[in-house]
Amino acid sequence: EFWDELGIKKSMFTCSAGDSNSGMSNNFHICHRSFYLDESRYVNSILQQGNKNWDVSHFRSGTIDLLRKYYIANVAQGAELTRLHYVMRSYHDFWRLQIGYVRSMMIELALAEQADYQYLENGELGTLFALFVSTGLSCPIENILNTGSIHLTPLSLLRMFGNGAFQELLYDIPRRK
Repeated sequence: EFWDELGIKKSMFTCSAGDSNSGMSNNFHICHRSFYLDESRYVNSILQQGNKNWDVSHFRSGTIDLLRKYYIANVAQGAELTRLHYVMRSYHDFWRLQIGYVRSMMIELALAEQADYQYLENGELGTLFALFVSTGLSCPIENILNTGSIHLTPLSLLRMFGNGAFQELLYDIPRRK
């Protein structure tokens, strides 16, 4: 119904983390997925469990430290809170970087035979795929945990949908009408 507004109101179509949806304690969290990541006891407990229940690679690679430093702000620190809101506005409002990144990665993945070759030949398909990923599958915390940036979609997600799943979704649309 709001397709005409996609180009000017990206935030209507993305995860609302850090925008209209956030979590508050002594700290401001951009979403529920970061609620306990600023608690050392919780992180240490997960690290002690090792790989049997959790993928702890994110905890060991310094990503949690990055998340704590830049994406969880103390409510009493007005400047940090303002900075975090500014960063999240760039995620929700300006998406040329995300669209360009996804399109470029799909070309690279297709050249490496890890995504459908059609992304080499069909620019419209690449743009549509980038819109799909950057809106319907957007998760800033997932992006941070996997890539270290809120703007960069994990390659595993691009591979998964870029090998025919997205095209199946596209082909299914006319059949539903």
